[in-house]
Amino acid sequence: MFHVLGLSAAALASGPGAVDSDQPRFGPAGGSAVLRHIEVKHELNLEQMIFRVGEDRESMPGSMALSSALTLDVHDEYRAVKQGQLFALRRTPDAVHFAGEMTISIPFAPGQEPRQDVRSLDRHSSMEGKSVVFERTAAGEYGKHYDAREGSESALEHLAPDLDLAAFLPAGPMAVGDTWDVPIAALKDVVAPGGGWPWPRGRMDDPMFHRSVTSGLGGGLEEVFGGVEDGLLRMTWRGLGSGERAHLGQMELELKLRLAKVQTEWVSEQQTARERLSEVRVQNASLTIDLEGSGQLTWDMAAARPAAFSLDARQRVRMRVVTRRGEEERREQTLQMAGTLTARMTCEAAAPRPVPGPR
Repeated sequence: MFHVLGLSAAALASGPGAVDSDQPRFGPAGGSAVLRHIEVKHELNLEQMIFRVGEDRESMPGSMALSSALTLDVHDEYRAVKQGQLFALRRTPDAVHFAGEMTISIPFAPGQEPRQDVRSLDRHSSMEGKSVVFERTAAGEYGKHYDAREGSESALEHLAPDLDLAAFLPAGPMAVGDTWDVPIAALKDVVAPGGGWPWPRGRMDDPMFHRSVTSGLGGGLEEVFGGVEDGLLRMTWRGLGSGERAHLGQMELELKLRLAKVQTEWVSEQQTARERLSEVRVQNASLTIDLEGSGQLTWDMAAARPAAFSLDARQRVRMRVVTRRGEEERREQTLQMAGTLTARMTCEAAAPRPVPGPR
């Protein structure tokens, strides 16, 4: 059973030593720009899948493996940064690519080779090459609009500007070994970078696989935040580098947490045409993710922005969906998979682009 850790939201000064005069802060120069390369990968294997119809219970035989990779290449221009807050950003996604594969092996009679069913997705977001401007409002939210090539307004709805991870920084100067806790919600910008990207649906896409990887099982982790967020997300200051790396601050990350979200309405909206024609009603849907792992945030102290980030975590995902069709008995499906989640980001200085978007 997952154990929820009781933690203080205040920073914990636990390590001895002199406080560094230079603390990591967010404040890139207005007009400066950066190129980011980001990868988020999932590797999951089936632990159990259980079907219940009325009082009957059946476990799925065989095995199931899921792998996916989200890759982003984005050009960000900091148009306005004031007092550690991003006020205006122009983002051009040069590449937004998702690839995933699910392999199901079902055994036949003893001595026979199992039958394999392979389902895959390979797609690019419709936002590639379209420059978007984010502007902070007086309420602290961000308005969004296209800067050059126009696109669907609905495609902007779930995009998020923050890829700088400023929420992971300490509130004040730190000595080497000092620790502080970070709100778990800040992890969303790591595991769902850029927010919810719009993805075109191919005619040959498997609708059930698409629904899985956009709901939090192997992808789409932006859909898991906003519910239960319990556990530990703690940073440790490791000081400045030396020599050619003297301008880089090093921070380590430790996490052990649980995310849980009721997704009944969302899953209902994602029902396939076949399910709707069969009058299948979603009565309850939920998803839970347990994460445990570590990472490192490298901060460019001179540029006042991140230089690199890495996360390596173990994950266990549990999905439960309860449906009913017409007057038939209630059907319940519970799926549990476990494996790894990795995230990588590198940033390098770039020249501002003189015209909106790439040419």
